Amino acid sequence: LADGSVPPGSVLHGVADTGVPFREVAGIIAERMGLGPAESRGANHFDWFAMFAGIDNPTTAVLTEQRTGWNPTRTDLLSDLRSPAYDDVFGGSHP
Repeated sequence: LADGSVPPGSVLHGVADTGVPFREVAGIIAERMGLGPAESRGANHFDWFAMFAGIDNPTTAVLTEQRTGWNPTRTDLLSDLRSPAYDDVFGGSHP
């Protein structure tokens, strides 16, 4: 990127999957932490962050792939969160 192949100010997304709902991410995190369904806590639990969590704003790496030739080679986000790699973060357990 330092070679100028991507225009200055470009926004690049290094994501392997598109449109992962925040609800699914929150659900896996809640499950891993033994908190039960995230929906049961509602918007009050998330306070000021609830507004952002509810936005439908899918991220895609299509432009990143087109501009840089980059292609994801690792696992997708949800599989990664379920993996043992996060055991220390989530208290040493995984489904």
